[in-house]
Amino acid sequence: MIENGDKLYPGNPLRVTKPQKIVVVFRKTKHGVQVASNYTSYSGSFELSYSVSGKKEPFWRRPFVDQPKAYYYLFLVALFLTILALIGLIIYSFIVRPCC
Repeated sequence: MIENGDKLYPGNPLRVTKPQKIVVVFRKTKHGVQVASNYTSYSGSFELSYSVSGKKEPFWRRPFVDQPKAYYYLFLVALFLTILALIGLIIYSFIVRPCC
C-alpha cells in the first residue's frame, strides 16, 4: 500500500528510504473497472526497473548501520578490552605461572 491511498503512475519513482523487503503488486483494470481474479492471467505487460543508491558500508560496520555511532565505538572498546584480557591471560598462563 502506498501512503494515503495514493497511486503510483507509470514513470514515477517509488523511493524506499530504509533497507527492507518490498512486495510489488500490480492490479489490472479493464475499462476503468478493477478486475478481481484469483491467479487468472490477463494479457498485458509491465517493466520494472530499480536503482540502489547510497554508501556501501564495510562488512564490520553492517550490524551498526541504523544504530548511533556510539554503539559501534562501544563495541570497539569492548573488543579491545577482551583482546587485552586474553593477551594478559596468555602471558600469565605461559610465563608468570610456570616461573612461580
